[in-house]
Amino acid sequence: MTDNGENTFDLVITDQAMPRMTGVQFASEVRAVHPDQPILIATGYAELPPGVDLPRLNKPFDQTALTRAITACLEAHGR
Repeated sequence: MTDNGENTFDLVITDQAMPRMTGVQFASEVRAVHPDQPILIATGYAELPPGVDLPRLNKPFDQTALTRAITACLEAHGR
């Protein structure tokens, strides 16, 4: 993901529960500009909304679970 050509991001990790918008809404905004950006949703909720096709990291999580989720998300995007 680039921001004015200066910053790049390998992966976006967002929480589902945030003020003013959900992580799924945020992911939609990111994907509107950067459709191939890998995005990982962290959530303690039992389910994400229907039709959401994003990798999920269940909370609470430890370092091992985080590492596995990041690796799987990046590999799924060929990175």
